[in-house]
Amino acid sequence: MDFVTNKTLNSKINKIAKGWNTWDTRSVLRHVILPEAFCIKLGFHQYANLTRQSDSFFGTILVDHVQGTTFTDDISKNDRNKIVIKPGIRTHDGHYTSLELSIRGSTFRIESAHLGDDLVILVTPKLTNERKAPALTLEGKMLWNTPGQVALFEKRIQAKPTKGREINVFCEAAQESDPNLLADYPYLTVPLVQEIGISTGKDRDLIEIKDHVAKVRGNLESSFSKYGELTEVKKAMTTATAWNVIYEPKFKRVVCPVSREWNVRRFGYVLFAWDTFLTGILLAEDHPDLAHICTLEVFREMINDTFVPNCVQGSGRRSWDRSQPPVGALSVLEIYKKTKSKWFLKEAFDPLLKWNRWWDENRRHEFGLLANGSNPFEPLLGDPAELSQPNTALGAKLEAGLDNSPLYDKISFDQETHLSQLIDLGLNSLYIKDCLALLEIAEVCSNNSVCQELEERINKYKKQFKKLWWKEKGIYKDYDVSKNRFAETLIPTIFYPLIPHLLNDREAKFIVDEYLMNPEVFGGQFMLPSLPRSHPEFGKQLYLLGPIWPPLVYLVYLGLLEYPELHDQRKVFVGKAKALLLKNWNLNHFVCENYNSETGLGGLDKHSDPLYSWGALLGLVVLLEKTHNES
Repeated sequence: MDFVTNKTLNSKINKIAKGWNTWDTRSVLRHVILPEAFCIKLGFHQYANLTRQSDSFFGTILVDHVQGTTFTDDISKNDRNKIVIKPGIRTHDGHYTSLELSIRGSTFRIESAHLGDDLVILVTPKLTNERKAPALTLEGKMLWNTPGQVALFEKRIQAKPTKGREINVFCEAAQESDPNLLADYPYLTVPLVQEIGISTGKDRDLIEIKDHVAKVRGNLESSFSKYGELTEVKKAMTTATAWNVIYEPKFKRVVCPVSREWNVRRFGYVLFAWDTFLTGILLAEDHPDLAHICTLEVFREMINDTFVPNCVQGSGRRSWDRSQPPVGALSVLEIYKKTKSKWFLKEAFDPLLKWNRWWDENRRHEFGLLANGSNPFEPLLGDPAELSQPNTALGAKLEAGLDNSPLYDKISFDQETHLSQLIDLGLNSLYIKDCLALLEIAEVCSNNSVCQELEERINKYKKQFKKLWWKEKGIYKDYDVSKNRFAETLIPTIFYPLIPHLLNDREAKFIVDEYLMNPEVFGGQFMLPSLPRSHPEFGKQLYLLGPIWPPLVYLVYLGLLEYPELHDQRKVFVGKAKALLLKNWNLNHFVCENYNSETGLGGLDKHSDPLYSWGALLGLVVLLEKTHNES
């Protein structure tokens, strides 16, 4: 698809990419208006503890002592040595946002709301007994090298973008001057001794700002309340995706990547293949156009117009060597069922078909089924990943999307065919489902010639899939071709054959009862662990060595839906997903990348982002189950 000339797509992007929102990925304390690209940057300065916080992400930061001072206690155990930023409820379009910032014992609630074309911000402090009140700075700046002028006047900041309207920022509170604060652009300084009201457009008093914010907050709470007992589930889901919606200035687009901090690490943005598709399903629940444009963006940087790469990022790096699990057609079809947009379906069909063909042409092992792979290519940037991953077993493992899973340890890699020698059960199950979903899309789009092609491919792979039946175990399993034996390591992909309904009812019940619900294997208080609880590396709880991953929970749930007689097991499975989501939401307002399967907690170390878009998939299975039961 042509992203430059596609009038419908660009019209939808322009419709969404306007007005006030937290568009800038570099901080949750930046409020930006589009298309002018003017930013109000909030900064919090705590004199008593020599601490400043402005460009912020969600999570906990340990603050060590300042040189020349001493703390006698363990910094990790004292709240006065921490900065904690917790996400609050909000809307995707920025009509209302909220978060809580705690700096060494002092807490600030920051809320924003649209008022016509203007923005109002309410900062509510809850202070400890500090002799000198912290200071709030309101910094005005133009972003992304957008032309314009920003100036400071006595009680306001004025921005005059070269294109767009003039913007004035006011603060109703008494201001003071402190030229030593770390702010680089025109800024206002306000002591945080009470609630602070900020407004654009015109100078508003605190009462007007508070009343309006309360009204907008109340309306949002009411919209959530229609979910009844699942209100908090819906709040968590919306928070996870809405806080990750950003404006990406290079391609002038709106995207919903996995995490703001991940974007910054990768020079502005990073889009992972299966993460983006699954996030599109989440967005479709409430925002069809946003789901459409964010999902279609994954095709913008296809490799040679043939396959969707594992990742693309702002630095210019792309995974030229590999893709990621083929959940594209499945996701697009789910989005279509929600939004009923044939325009979206038709736009996605051609790149999905090319990608589907690419798997068959480039990853089909002589065994007759697919294996993950990694192609050689000449490094373009000198990025270490470009030097170490292409045409290696590591690159093939990353294509599986299960980065450090022990399933792929000690598996041979053929540098001539660029393929792993493991016939991947999960990959082949998802590929057959991809073909089935693509066939359904082709039928909706009345593409009869492609229907025949896909039917033949489905039959071919279903026939070959039978080679993965491990008769002695009564399950389908990955096959190590180089060793001519089934791979012993169990991971949740053993349940993926449920997704395209490749098991009969008896086989399905056996694998679910003996493996999924068994507390000594994948069952237990917190599900679904990425390794059996008896595995020797389970206790490490590091990435795919034990933690629970929301996409695996979602995909296995789709498999359970295929078998109505597994209703009781599915009910238990969904209940575990709900409990896990709410445990972390109620405690920290976190919706995490992954969760420790022993404690049920996530977002507490560098290997689990606290607000990761696909974390909301735990909530999605809960809502889907409710809808399924009602229908």
